[in-house]
Amino acid sequence: MQMYKVMMLPMAEEDIMNNTDYIAFEKKAPETALELAMGFRNTIAKLEFMRELLGN
Repeated sequence: MQMYKVMMLPMAEEDIMNNTDYIAFEKKAPETALELAMGFRNTIAKLEFMRELLGN
């Protein structure tokens, strides 16, 4: 299986941080924010192996 490099723009990193911070602090749900952040990271990591999902 070929592995690909996934690059995230700084804007995407910032969006993830802003969304998880909002959930953790404004909604007072830090566990949910952590699960969301981990889900984002896991999904992004899977893209390294699933280029066909990108349509290229």
